[in-house]
Amino acid sequence: MTTEIPAIAPPALTCGAGDCTGTVVVHWQRRLLPDEIAAQEAIEQDRRSTILTEADPQLPAPEFPPMDFSDSTVIVHACAQHALSIDAAAVVHQATCAAPPACDCKPEPAPQPDPLTDPPAMPAGW
Repeated sequence: MTTEIPAIAPPALTCGAGDCTGTVVVHWQRRLLPDEIAAQEAIEQDRRSTILTEADPQLPAPEFPPMDFSDSTVIVHACAQHALSIDAAAVVHQATCAAPPACDCKPEPAPQPDPLTDPPAMPAGW
């Protein structure tokens, strides 16, 4: 018996500006809305329930960390007409950000680069 594996295609990317059908050329991230967090929690709870159901009863029950999707993001796509600037696209936006077509939120600050350290002393000849 052979099982046919369905082809996996990448998701169709559409501009996030309403009914725009422009070709996606840029993307950025925003935090999840409350309903998106609830959906992620439901998916995770289902995954955990499956693991518990299939766990070996002779072994200790699996333990899971608390669910926390407060640091999760979703990707927003845009066409050239609805794109943000490169600086605005480089930071994480608030969940309620209206971009595209226009960002009306205060994005999170960009992460600071790691401080440079002095290179270690190398042996002669290196």
